Amino acid sequence: MTTPTTSRQWILNNFIPENRGIDIDADFTLTTSPLPSKLSPGELLIQQTHLSNDPAQRSWIVDKLPHEHYMPPVRPGQVMASFGVGTILATENPDFAVGDRVLGMLNWQDYIVVDPSKAVMPVTKIPEGIDPVDYLALGTTALTAYFGLLRTAGATSSDNVVVVSAAAGATGSVVTQIAKRVLGIKHVWGIVGSDEKCALAAEVGGCDRVFNYKREGWKAEFKDAAREAGGVNVYFDNVGGTITDAVLRNMTVGGRVAMCGAISGYDKPEEPSGVTGEGWGHIIYRALKVEGFLVMQFMKDFGSAGQELGKWAQEGKLQALKTVMEVGFEGVPQGMVRLLKGENNGKLVTKLVL
Repeated sequence: MTTPTTSRQWILNNFIPENRGIDIDADFTLTTSPLPSKLSPGELLIQQTHLSNDPAQRSWIVDKLPHEHYMPPVRPGQVMASFGVGTILATENPDFAVGDRVLGMLNWQDYIVVDPSKAVMPVTKIPEGIDPVDYLALGTTALTAYFGLLRTAGATSSDNVVVVSAAAGATGSVVTQIAKRVLGIKHVWGIVGSDEKCALAAEVGGCDRVFNYKREGWKAEFKDAAREAGGVNVYFDNVGGTITDAVLRNMTVGGRVAMCGAISGYDKPEEPSGVTGEGWGHIIYRALKVEGFLVMQFMKDFGSAGQELGKWAQEGKLQALKTVMEVGFEGVPQGMVRLLKGENNGKLVTKLVL
């Protein structure tokens, strides 16, 4: 193919408050920018083929002070950030060859020039024969599940009840599989937002019981189940808000909570995204250990964790739950909108129609 001379990019127009929905036309602009005519030593020219859609992206476009962000935020006038998979078209880096597929922070653009030694996040090769969608579904997402459940929450096979919110999501579905098929925990329960997701959390995620929080009476059912089982030992929280409150009030004394996300409040001003006053009461009176975490805290252990996750996948203990959205580059922002509306099962990957 002819070497591209320009790159299409989606630019953030303005910060988007946490309690407002995304308006693609108002909040983003599609532009075209020139690419360098020649690569400098160490650089790669990459054509992006797949984009990762992650809840964390929503927090990157909120106006906060630098110390409130775990990574540099996307500012108005900059290209929207995202992880992605692409193919190397040209290289001036001896560690990479033309045709290699790589994972990195490729952002919302169809072509990008990257120097891996200067990149914000590592640029890594994808092994031959691996589907990019599966790699994204069991990549950083699976590492988040791994470290959140096993390190932050400290779950072990001696725990009796593990509960996971957003259990049919990209991270939650891996958490439930590790809890059930690797640790062998007796009661692995999921909380989801539809009957379809209930079925997926049970069939793919291995959940023994799944609660649809949109069904009337689910909290009473959850309370009865928790009492019968002796209380919840571990809670992996992806949503925050009233769902988390419902779990906290049914935990055992000394229970552990890994706080991974608060998607219930993203773009929804009527829904509290954090723990409410009642929830804090249960944390105190039940002596719960509640800890937030970021997967990047564990970067030095990514290699060993990835090997273990790969082994579990080969043994059939982990499956990639995924939704693929095929669009032209003009449709890239739709991925974030669909994700925040919950219109996905498992990992939502945007596959570019080239």
